[in-house]
Amino acid sequence: MDTRGNHANEGAARGAALDVQELVLLGLCALRPIHGYEARRIVEAEFEPFTPVKGGTVYYTLGKLRAQGLVSQRTVGGGSHPPKQLFRTTARGRRRLKELLHASLYQPDRPFFAFDLGLFFIHLVGYEEVLRAIRERRRRIQGYRAFMAGVDEAYPALPFNIRAIKERGRFLVEAADRYYEDLEREVLGRSRRDRARAPGPETIPTTLDLRPRAGSRRRRVARTKEE
Repeated sequence: MDTRGNHANEGAARGAALDVQELVLLGLCALRPIHGYEARRIVEAEFEPFTPVKGGTVYYTLGKLRAQGLVSQRTVGGGSHPPKQLFRTTARGRRRLKELLHASLYQPDRPFFAFDLGLFFIHLVGYEEVLRAIRERRRRIQGYRAFMAGVDEAYPALPFNIRAIKERGRFLVEAADRYYEDLEREVLGRSRRDRARAPGPETIPTTLDLRPRAGSRRRRVARTKEE
C-alpha cells in the first residue's frame, strides 16, 4: 500500500503550529456570521470542557484575527436595540482555517501529564501532598461526569461527530478515575507502612538511583536468545 500521501500529511502537520483558539473562532465565524457574546457562550459551553480554549479570551482573539484580515466585522442593529458587531471568516481566513484543521487531524498526540512530574519527585513533596492532589483530581472528574450527564439530558440526539468526541472524553475520564483510584490506594498503603516502620516524619527515600541493575541487560538478552 502506498503511504506516501499519509507521510506527507503527517510531515506537514508536524511543521504547522496549531493555534487551537484561532482554529475554534475561525471555525465558528465560518459557519455563519456571529457576534462576540454568542461566540463566547459557545466556547464556554462546547469547547472549554475538552480544549484549552477559554471564553475569556474570545474578544481579544477576534480582534487579533480582524487585524490579520482573517475575519471581517460589520455592525448590525441599532435603533431600539444596541448595535452588535458580527464577525465572518474572510477568504484568507478560510484558507488559514483549512490549514489549521488539516494540522489538527494529522498532528500526533503526545500525552503529557504535569501530575507525573510531581509523582516522579514524590520523595520531595511527600505522600500526603500527592494524596491531596489525587483526591482533588478525582473531585474534578466527578464534576466532569456531572457536566456530561447534563449534556446527555439536554441533547439526547447529538450528531455522530459530537457524540464521538463526547464518548472519547467519557472513556478517557473513566480510565483516569480508575488510574487515580488505584494510585491513591498504593500511595496510602505505602504511607501507612512507612509510618508503622518509623513513626514520625515520612521516610520516603531522598535520593533516586536510576541506574539499571548490574547484569539486568545481559539477562534480558539471554532470555531473548533462548526464546
